[in-house]
Amino acid sequence: MTIEEASEICGLAPYTLRQKARSNNPPFAATKPSNREGWDINENSFRGWLKRRRINSANAAMKGQLLRGSVQ
Repeated sequence: MTIEEASEICGLAPYTLRQKARSNNPPFAATKPSNREGWDINENSFRGWLKRRRINSANAAMKGQLLRGSVQ
């Protein structure tokens, strides 16, 4: 998955996701291939981070729905 694809899924700017990928402790698995421009994001890792992010920022009713799997 590219930074642009991840940006469309989560609604964060590509710049923000690049910063997170470059950080010393990135919240999701990402690699920067040496043979080309851009980042490769591990989709499972990214979706796990996105779910944790949504759970941590949700109100109590939404947390229950997210944890039950009613909302993606």
